[in-house]
Parts: sequence; structure tokens; C-alpha cells
Amino acid sequence: MKVRGSICTWLFIFAGSLAWAQTPRSADLEVSDSRAVNLLQMTKDKMDQWTDVTVDFVMTTTMPDQTQNKQTGKLYQQGAKYRLELPDRTLVCDGKSMWSYLRDANEIQIQDAADVQEEGYATPLDWLKIYDDQSYFFALVDQVKDHGQTLDLIEFKSKIRDEEVSKARLSLDPQSIPRALELFYRDGVRMSLQLTTLKPNQQITANFFQMDVNKYPGAHVEDLRF
Repeated sequence: MKVRGSICTWLFIFAGSLAWAQTPRSADLEVSDSRAVNLLQMTKDKMDQWTDVTVDFVMTTTMPDQTQNKQTGKLYQQGAKYRLELPDRTLVCDGKSMWSYLRDANEIQIQDAADVQEEGYATPLDWLKIYDDQSYFFALVDQVKDHGQTLDLIEFKSKIRDEEVSKARLSLDPQSIPRALELFYRDGVRMSLQLTTLKPNQQITANFFQMDVNKYPGAHVEDLRF
């Protein structure tokens, strides 16, 4: 899974507005915890019923020297289709093609969606596919309080020794909705993916996931599709 290349390039996020009340203990995982598996299955079943979802987010990346970088944005997703709005760019995918509008350069790049997906998970919501990946053990390692709610903290530990992401921690609210995700990389980089709002089933129309290049006057269009 080439995860960080996709997330760092596009500054994706999926998680909750959560201040950690304490440092959670780490799981010494050799087999998956049945409690964690059951919780993840409930989350997956719930999200599989969503026709679409709209997410407002913030992402914090902490480097080994403790330098931090924050990005905010908005994600709209409907299956393989999505629109991601960031301060410096807008990404739109209709499932076949992906348009990237780079604001500073006033440039639109067009790629085949399949080429982008080969680089890693396409959107923050796709991180839930880690549950089906069979490359991680899962364990319920802690519970934390956030705004009066008790959140279940599930840790993912890679079965693969040289996996880029060594472990991840996902927080679920009492409704089995993800509210926080932390990614720990072997090179010391740590990414905190934080959610501010999540609204499912907004009945987003199909043309919302296509980019009309005529609405970007003067923009240079670079079509990289074969």
C-alpha cells in the first residue's frame, strides 16, 4: 500500500475533532482482537449504506523534528467519485478521469483515475478499506472521552515488517462513526487526520463530480490521459 504518497500529495484527511485525553497504550498484536473486529465490521456496514458523504477536515503532519503542517479542506464522495477542495487546489474525479486544478499555477491536469488509484488509497474514506486488507492486526486498546462521548480507540498493526505505515489508530464514536485517525510511519512522520463535520446521504448530483474547464478562464490544461 503506497499510502503516504497519495495522502501527502493531496493532503487528504479523515478523522474527528479529538483532543487525546491521555497517551494510549500500544497493542502487542499477534492476532486480531474480536472486539475490534466487531466494531470495525459495524462501521463498515454503516458506511456501506451511505450513498454519499460530505466531510470537513483538518490534517496535521508532524515531522521527526516536530515541525508541523496543517491543512483544511472539504471532501465530497460518492462511491469512486469525489471532489476534494483544498486551499491550493481542487481535485475532481468521476470514477474514470481525475482533474487537478492548481490555483497558483492556474493549471488543470487530467489523469486516468486508475493511474491515481495505483499510487495508494484515493480518498480519506478509502482508509476504511484497511479493514479488508488482511495486512494488519486490530485491537481495541483504549477508550477516550471527547465532548461527553466515549470513543473506542482501535489500533492497527502491520503484519508486514517493511510496511510504510507501521501502525494506525482509529477512534469510533458510540454510533460506530470514525472520529479520528492517526498514522505512524516508519521514518518517524506522524499524521493526525481530524474530522470537523461528516454528513452522509446528501443526494449529490453526478455532474458535481466532473470539472468544466471552461469555468477556469486562462487556465492551462495538461491532459495526461493515454
